[in-house]
Amino acid sequence: MKKRSYKQQCALARALDMVGERWTFLIIRELIIAPKRYKTLGENLKGMGTNLLATRLKELEAQGVIERTPIPDSKLFAYQLSEFGRELEEPLLAIIRWGFKLPIADESEFLSVAEWDLVAMKAAFRPERVVGLDVLVEFDLDGLVFFVEIKAQKVNITLKSEVDATVFIHSSVADLMKISTGELTFDQAVEGKLVRFFCCERDVVEQVLGCFSVV
Repeated sequence: MKKRSYKQQCALARALDMVGERWTFLIIRELIIAPKRYKTLGENLKGMGTNLLATRLKELEAQGVIERTPIPDSKLFAYQLSEFGRELEEPLLAIIRWGFKLPIADESEFLSVAEWDLVAMKAAFRPERVVGLDVLVEFDLDGLVFFVEIKAQKVNITLKSEVDATVFIHSSVADLMKISTGELTFDQAVEGKLVRFFCCERDVVEQVLGCFSVV
C-alpha cells in the first residue's frame, strides 16, 4: 500500500507524513523507557495486527526514527529509538500532558500496561519544582521496580541502573496518582502507610514526589 501524504509544504505536514499514521505514536511510546522486541510490541499494541505492526516498524526504521539493537547473549534483537527518533519524546510527553485533562475511560474496557505509567510519570515531571535535587530513586510500584534519576532539573526513568540508588520508595500507582492530583497529601500517605521509604530523609521523599503533578 502506498504511504499517504498530505502533500503540503509545511513542516507539521511533513512530520505527520512520517509519524501521523494511526498507531505510529503508540509505537514511539513503547520505546520511550526501554527497547522492545517485536513480540512485546505486538502484545502491548493489541488490535493493531501483526501485518500493520511489521509495516510501521519497517517504515520507521527506513526513516531513521527507530533502529535495531542486539539482545545480549542472544541472536534476537529489539527495537529502540534512534537519536533522531528520541527527539519525538518531548512532543509525545506534551500530548500526554494534554491528555491528562481528558476524562478517564472505564478501565475495565481498556488494556493497561504497567510501563505506560512510567511514560506518564515522565510527562508529569515538573522541572520548576526541583530545588537542588540530585538523586537516584528506586521505586517499587505494585511490584514494578524502576529507577528515577532527577538531576539538573531533568528526569530520566529506566528499568535498570548500573549505579546504586540512594532513595527507595514503595507505593502504588493509584496512591501516587492521588498525591499528584492533590487528592491525598504526602503526610496522609505516609501516616496511612500508603508510601514507604528507606535510607533517606522524609523531606527528600516529599520533594521527589512533589516534582510530579498531573494537574
